[in-house]
Parts: sequence; C-alpha cells; structure tokens
Amino acid sequence: MKNKIEKELNQITGLPLSEIDRSLDMAVFKFGKMTYGKDKWGNETRAGEFALHVQCSWRILYDNKILIGSSDMYLPRSSWSEEEDFDWEEKGASRFDEQIEQLPLSSFKVLKSEADQVGGLRIYLSGSARIEVFPNDSYDEEFWRFFVPGDLRSHLVVTGAGIEDGDE
Repeated sequence: MKNKIEKELNQITGLPLSEIDRSLDMAVFKFGKMTYGKDKWGNETRAGEFALHVQCSWRILYDNKILIGSSDMYLPRSSWSEEEDFDWEEKGASRFDEQIEQLPLSSFKVLKSEADQVGGLRIYLSGSARIEVFPNDSYDEEFWRFFVPGDLRSHLVVTGAGIEDGDE
C-alpha cells in the first residue's frame, strides 16, 4: 500500500498547494493550476489539477507548530461570542475557516510525499510546512482519496481495509 500511495502522490511534487477548503467535515486540498467551471447544477466550481479529500484526522504543521487541524472545524472563530449560536457546518464560522484565510498558500509547493502501511501520509511543502494525514480508527470506511477532478478512473481511495479495489 505504501508504495502505491507514494507513486500516486509523486504526481503533485513541484506543484503548489493552491487552495484548502471543506465540505462539511471533509477537508479538500487542491494542488496545481486552478480551473473554473460549473457543476451539473450550474454552480461555479474551482478545481486544482489534483485533489486530496480527507475524512480522517489531519493537520498542517509549520516549523513544528500545528497551524490548523481537522478538529478546528468544530471550534468557533476567535471573534465568536457566547451570545451567538455556533454552527460548525456554516462556511466561515469555524476556526478552520479563520485559519485557512490566514495561510500563505502561495508560498507552499510540494517537495515530496511519504506514506505508511496503514494509509497515513505526509506531504512536505516548501517553507518548512507539511500536511499530515493519520487514520485513527479501525473502521473500514474511507479515510481519504486522491484524484484528478473530473476523472473517475483516477481515484485512489484509502480505507480502513486498505486501498479500495486495489491489489494491496
């Protein structure tokens, strides 16, 4: 599994980390040149050359300090007051959203990627930063997927049982 993951992730070496977003509690990392289009409902979309969708624990470190992590999605922004209702599902309401706005994404390029035997990975970025993805449960559900947007055949899906439909 480790070798297959590293081979796939090698495709983003040298590309910029162009955008970080979320869909509810799924983190969306976009790499490479951004393209714009419309989805099947006519909504504006932005896609990178490659995407990493993460549904397990993850974090971004810079100089060995956690800048942002998956649990930040469930915490309110620093400007939140207790008189306000906090709805983590609302875009812009969470600490995740606040931290993403402050990240200097244009300075991050992928230097290399490493994987482990249980689906964890590290993506090393320029400027002493890295993305760490670490599955932390024993369920056979999807942890993360790496793919080329618009190409269903390109999906590398990592679950608690290994690589989905893979041979490892």
